[in-house]
Amino acid sequence: MKFLFLDDSKVRKPPRDRMGSLIGVGGLIVNADNLAATEKSLETLCTADFSFPEGEVFKWSPAKTDWYRNNIVGVQRKDFIERVFEILAMNDAKAVVAICDETKGKANTSSSSHEMDVLLLSLERFHTSLGDETGFVFVAKPSGGTKDENKFLAECIEHKSVGTDFVKFTKIAHNIVSVPTAHSRVLQAADLIISISTAMASGNTTYAGDHFSKLKPLFLTDRRGLIGGTGFKLHPSYSYKNLYHWVLEEEFWADGSSGFPFPDASRPYSADGDKF
Repeated sequence: MKFLFLDDSKVRKPPRDRMGSLIGVGGLIVNADNLAATEKSLETLCTADFSFPEGEVFKWSPAKTDWYRNNIVGVQRKDFIERVFEILAMNDAKAVVAICDETKGKANTSSSSHEMDVLLLSLERFHTSLGDETGFVFVAKPSGGTKDENKFLAECIEHKSVGTDFVKFTKIAHNIVSVPTAHSRVLQAADLIISISTAMASGNTTYAGDHFSKLKPLFLTDRRGLIGGTGFKLHPSYSYKNLYHWVLEEEFWADGSSGFPFPDASRPYSADGDKF
């Protein structure tokens, strides 16, 4: 069995030309046999190596009152995040993210919101990656109250039962479970993954770019070794396909059994990743 840990991230005003606000959902796939070791190694990194007080969390955008924000800074924070990714790599964890433009159409006609749409895009990729195995999904507890959480989980249950326009979730063993981020170091690592990925997609690379080279090898790939569209999905593809070239440094894209070189001159951002 494999476990998927998901969190979300938003960028309201991306610097890329004519890009609308982005929302992303994604995180980590961890083999059941490796989950305990991954969680323990991350906890040791925090408490033994970086002296986190009990109960303190790490995340990409910590609150002003968070211990992590004020005590793990500069070079030390860069080192900390890189060591998180090293632990994930050593435990064979994989990253998967889906990011969409909230000003454009949704990928799944049944999605009630763009947030649900990118959740489903992530689940589709997780489901496809399972092969003959089964999966179990955890999501970071929504920031709203109990009513919002119950509504969100009820919709997740419906989609898990019905599937999407493209995938029936027959390999996902249980309804999605929400977990407070403070209760899981793996979920905290998922926050780093989706936050850095959404920042890179938006063009906010000043800080995210310092870590993306360490994150990139973790992403799921297709049988050709390509990340774009598989471990790192941007929607809509028509508008943002060329960003797989500029963000992931991929030299070609695949359509069925055929491959085509990047950039695609017929799509936006063909000459420059910042210019439509």
